[in-house]
Amino acid sequence: MKEKDCNKKSTYGLGHVRQRKDGSLEGIIYDKRIGRTVSVSAKTQTELNKRMKEKRKEILTQEFGVVTNMNVEDYFLYWLQTFMATSIKRTTYDKHEQMIRNHVIPRIGYLKMKEVTPKDLQKMFNDISKIRAYSTIKKIMEVVRPCFKHATVTGDIIKNPMLGVRMPSKDSVAIPTKQIEIYSDEDLKLMEDSYITLYNEKHLYRLSPMYLFLAHTGLRRGELLALKWKDIDFKSKTLKIKASLTRYRKRDENMEYIGGYETKMMNPKTRTSVRIVYLNAKAISYLQEMKRRNDELKIKSEYVVCSKEGKFLQTRSFDQELDRWCKRIGVEFKGLHALRHSFATRAIIAGVPVKVVSELLGHADIKITLNTYTHVLEAQKHQAVELLEAL
Repeated sequence: MKEKDCNKKSTYGLGHVRQRKDGSLEGIIYDKRIGRTVSVSAKTQTELNKRMKEKRKEILTQEFGVVTNMNVEDYFLYWLQTFMATSIKRTTYDKHEQMIRNHVIPRIGYLKMKEVTPKDLQKMFNDISKIRAYSTIKKIMEVVRPCFKHATVTGDIIKNPMLGVRMPSKDSVAIPTKQIEIYSDEDLKLMEDSYITLYNEKHLYRLSPMYLFLAHTGLRRGELLALKWKDIDFKSKTLKIKASLTRYRKRDENMEYIGGYETKMMNPKTRTSVRIVYLNAKAISYLQEMKRRNDELKIKSEYVVCSKEGKFLQTRSFDQELDRWCKRIGVEFKGLHALRHSFATRAIIAGVPVKVVSELLGHADIKITLNTYTHVLEAQKHQAVELLEAL
């Protein structure tokens, strides 16, 4: 007698039952989580169902371990400290922990991981969408999704509840994502007009040339604070980004926060962040002015931006001096990063191709540039249509 496929789904496990030549029954189980089929045999259907159930349990136990009884709070922090600490940057780690402690734990932290349902998670994201911006929800999703995926792959839970969860749409979010802010041409002119006189007359704002330098190069704050004089080639009018000054939370060997912050030179944000930056005449003049001031005050340092003692400057100190300078000259302080946005916006308006702007900024993907400066590109479209109408 030939083997006969009964074409019947088994009661336990994903698979089918077929009859062997000797008349016994064989249950074939395929589990997509482990990527292979397994089989068991028995003389009766009842016995086969029992063995398939046992085999299923054996696979989960031997391959992955016992389903966890940990709650969401303990599991998420365990996952972050054990599996993510060595695979993401320290600044990213801080952001992930913030998302977990501020948004996930207060809402579902008490639930057992194995009991979390898509409904629980969907409710959490829907509730957050009523009080937070779309960008925040996206960041929370970027933490929750990989954690539940990890729990499923390792067998700590049977099913991934995130598979049934939908990201709230931008239109359904109560708080719109904040538009980028830039310093206007008038703001930059006030800076340009004051940065020499305020220093020469009253020795105020020693670092002021470097803020204008950011507006003409688009460097990130950390990239500028890590920049050394040896990285600049005045003849070719270029500089090379090799590192970034990063500030993150102090932690012990178990990645527990112990209070305070530490600052360290690290690799740039992404692979494309390591780049050559071309300098225009004004950018060169700001560097020369910065060097003149340091020489005048007998400040010796390998860093372009440094403290009066010649050491690298803390990120907060650099932000604070810009704030004080803006207040002094009547410019609204919009943060240091707005200088980078100002550079990109002016470049796009001037007609520089978006791909080139993306490379100048060191973005990992041109999509980041397109998404960040959508409003500028939309304005260009209107201008283009008006130009066509005039033909």
